[in-house]
Amino acid sequence: MPWFSKDGKLSYSTINARAEGVRTNASYKDPFLKRRCLVPASGYFEWTGEKGDKQPHYFTRADGKPMAFAGLWDRWRSKDKSETKETFTIVTTAPSKFASQWHDRMPLILEPDMWDAWLRGDADTAAALMRPANEDALVNRLLIVDDELDITQLVEAAARELGFEVLAIHDTDQFETALETIKPTIIFLDILMPGRDGVELIRNLGAGNYPGRVVIMSGANPAYVQMGSALARAAGLWFAGTLFKPFRKQDAVDLLISLAMPPA
Repeated sequence: MPWFSKDGKLSYSTINARAEGVRTNASYKDPFLKRRCLVPASGYFEWTGEKGDKQPHYFTRADGKPMAFAGLWDRWRSKDKSETKETFTIVTTAPSKFASQWHDRMPLILEPDMWDAWLRGDADTAAALMRPANEDALVNRLLIVDDELDITQLVEAAARELGFEVLAIHDTDQFETALETIKPTIIFLDILMPGRDGVELIRNLGAGNYPGRVVIMSGANPAYVQMGSALARAAGLWFAGTLFKPFRKQDAVDLLISLAMPPA
């Protein structure tokens, strides 16, 4: 919300500020000079597809650490000074080659060694930071949860061919640790496993507001798989499909491509 707004309302969106215009746009030029900030995030979404059938794509850092977006903030006060609003916007740039597959813009992601320059540098110093993220900053990460070694090896081979970072586990007691270690953008989950089964893991993912996609794998009764997929949707998860065992490596490749890449 720009400080000069007359009534504390906007007739246009200021959720994002294009880097190319922050030095000249009336809403952003003063905050760019005096009120730059960092916006922490675990990741961000882009959406592809037709209206009414949009598909989410979740992006996180390749190193699993939180992101820091370049932001601008402003303070608006009513004329009688009875009301104050402090708001921020996220600066966007042209996309990296990787991110351009999904959108023609991306958030300005600042590396830790850039934070001080963005917050305290002069305008020219800050402007020099406004460029697309390094190509290795973002990556697709896959967590495979299955007690069958041949299945995890098959899916892992398919994912690595597509450039995924992969972690496979066969023991559900390792699930929470694996989730924190790799911070997956996609999970391939066997619905029927020894000990804690996939149903319990799905509930835990929903309770933890897991933002990525979930694929259910199983060679069990199809009705059990359907129950798991219904549970995933009910838990608010991005249910992304099923793989019925036995399946081919190419089946895993095709599904991963459909999840990791935007539609043509």
